[in-house]
Amino acid sequence: MPWDRPTLTAELSATRSTVLSAPTRGSEPGLIAVFEPCSRPATPAITDAQACCYARRQGEAQGRAEGSAEGEAAGKAKGGARAVLIVLDARGVEVPEDVRADIANCTDLVQLGAWIRLAATARRIEDLGLDAFV
Repeated sequence: MPWDRPTLTAELSATRSTVLSAPTRGSEPGLIAVFEPCSRPATPAITDAQACCYARRQGEAQGRAEGSAEGEAAGKAKGGARAVLIVLDARGVEVPEDVRADIANCTDLVQLGAWIRLAATARRIEDLGLDAFV
């Protein structure tokens, strides 16, 4: 019997059984208020252009972050290489151009750190042990 079905109210969520009871109890107060949200237009679907734009923005943000990290690493390596050469110069160690280029092109921060420590006490370029790493 229709009276046995639950009343559709704002407090009762719209389940399959309650929605089926709505037409049989249409005169009950609160019923219209429950269906008002259903009568509003649905949110429009995201268009392909919007999805593409969102994906592009996400890709650009990721690219900027990766580029920033790469730039930071490159800057640290360049600074490390410069430090090795400055310390060697301050100690009066002669650095051939090919070795200078190898040090300047090194991107291994651990190796550059080791060279800086060795350069602090080096008397000649061979003290850095460059042939094993360059």
